[in-house]
Amino acid sequence: MNSDTITEKFDRLVNWVRTNGGYVNDALYLTGTNENRFISCKTDVTQNTKLLEIPDKCCITANTFAEIVQNCDETEKKIDTNKIIFALLYHISLGESSFYYPYISLLPKYEDYSYHPIYQYNDKKFAEWTKISKLFAVTVQTLIYQVDLIWQKLQASTVIPKEYMTHENVKWCYMIINSRQWSHGLVPIADLFQHSANSGMLLHTENNSSRLVTPININAGQIIYDSYGAHNDIKMLSSYGFVDDIQNKNLHRVVPLSLSLNEGTLAYEKLRYTYASEYINKHKTFVLSNKGITDNLKQLLRIASLSDTDLKLIDTKNNDWFTNKISLDNELLVYQTILKLVEVQRKDVTVEELTYAKEILKTYTLDSLEAKIALACIHYISVLNATVKYVIAEWNTLLKSPFSYTLTYNEIDKILSQ
Repeated sequence: MNSDTITEKFDRLVNWVRTNGGYVNDALYLTGTNENRFISCKTDVTQNTKLLEIPDKCCITANTFAEIVQNCDETEKKIDTNKIIFALLYHISLGESSFYYPYISLLPKYEDYSYHPIYQYNDKKFAEWTKISKLFAVTVQTLIYQVDLIWQKLQASTVIPKEYMTHENVKWCYMIINSRQWSHGLVPIADLFQHSANSGMLLHTENNSSRLVTPININAGQIIYDSYGAHNDIKMLSSYGFVDDIQNKNLHRVVPLSLSLNEGTLAYEKLRYTYASEYINKHKTFVLSNKGITDNLKQLLRIASLSDTDLKLIDTKNNDWFTNKISLDNELLVYQTILKLVEVQRKDVTVEELTYAKEILKTYTLDSLEAKIALACIHYISVLNATVKYVIAEWNTLLKSPFSYTLTYNEIDKILSQ
């Protein structure tokens, strides 16, 4: 069965999903090679069409681990490690007798991940990468440490045969999960789509199944992309081993933000905190973007910047009261906060790293990992630079009194320090 083509394996996987109560749209087909495969459509598919619905029983999750160890002693149940890696490695060891074999047989092999930085990592590489991007180097190093720790902890298992408990197998399972896992585990077929940060297609899990619906029209023969969610390019390259169209300077790129709120003690501060918390819970993801200041970031900051006076100006019966400016002072705080957020994010790429990244591009070929790290850093900074320009432009428009400026990377320091 190992000699079957990926098309034959895909057909067997589709039949297995359907037999177990799942849905796979007839328009989907898999093509390509083990290293580079993708799902396309045989026919045109219209917006809001369901592509997949995969029952939880077909997914490898923490529940799969619980089923494996339910009749084991307490020592096995309490192994403090990644439960999905444990479950995947266990079912790999079962071979064709595993319930999940139709899925496992189509997973990438160990060598198929050779493109990932984790496969190139050594002390010399770490030192070189650190000069370009410490964030990148440390992230890859952390992946290595995680693999080592998981492998060590799995040695306590008596369920997984020792011959399968190799460091290479644990690293292989780690890479599968790192590159393919959705929020709750491994979801067959849903993890075969090509990934793009600019795709709006996300998996929705509810009622004991995972559903994928296309948010756009898809033409026959078109490759279908899903999304990993919002990540900056350094994160994408270090964690997943690739960046969308990395040489394209005009592509939409983002720097996600980690935001926190201060509740305060005054009545209006507590009310402001309540409004802002509700907004964050609804929108979840906030980013800086090279295509403009996103509406949800601006709206959140309007809410989070409300003064006691501002609260008297708004009509909370109108659910969209934050979509327009509330007061000049409030809008000023919004833009000042965005500049502060830029300043915080800039710490992840220093001036020295950026300078060295530009030198790397003069000496390394563009398909080398070092050049990709350099480009990821440059894209990261370009998002921050663009954000500062958008802040200045929007503030000028608001005040109706534009002033000229020439903005360079070093000059951003002057703006942020004011």
